[in-house]
Amino acid sequence: MRENVLSRPTRIMVLLFLTLTVVLPAAQNLVALHARLPLAYLLVVPGFALLLVAKTSLFRAGTWISFGDGKMSQSMSNSYRVGYYLIFWGVLLTFL
Repeated sequence: MRENVLSRPTRIMVLLFLTLTVVLPAAQNLVALHARLPLAYLLVVPGFALLLVAKTSLFRAGTWISFGDGKMSQSMSNSYRVGYYLIFWGVLLTFL
């Protein structure tokens, strides 16, 4: 099913749009140490908890060092990704 995949020019335009409207203002506020939404940082707490739960499943299986979610079960892999998304958006929205 390729109908839901964005073309290369569209992906470039979306990335450019997001960079100009989200990432650059957030970076400017971060450099200026000006937090517009300090409560948005609370998204980091559940994100870190999900990340910790997902990594704990690997520790129990005896894997102490791993990168990514390749060795995790499907549910732990989803928790891992959602945890990183929450951390990313929490930090980004804090300084947006």
